[in-house]
Amino acid sequence: MTTVVSARFKVHEDSWDDYLEAAKLIIPATRQEDGCVHYGIAMDLIEDHVVWFTEEWESEEHLMVHLGQPHVNDFIAKATELQILDAEVKKYTVSEVGTIGV
Repeated sequence: MTTVVSARFKVHEDSWDDYLEAAKLIIPATRQEDGCVHYGIAMDLIEDHVVWFTEEWESEEHLMVHLGQPHVNDFIAKATELQILDAEVKKYTVSEVGTIGV
């Protein structure tokens, strides 16, 4: 089954630029990983210094392999040096994925 992660991080303004630079480095390597359907990071348009991670993986096993990758460990090590004010990470197991016509 598809696994989706939605994560919200509130970063102290003094750490914001360093956090964004570290986040940019994790994207290309992650998108090349086996089982990665989508991996994106976006800044919140309303709340200052908030970033959202959206991930879609072919399976939970693929996500677990991702979490052990060196580029992920490097990012986590860098993030622990910064001032993260709040974090919420949710994982969803999805039985069906479709599109929404607009």
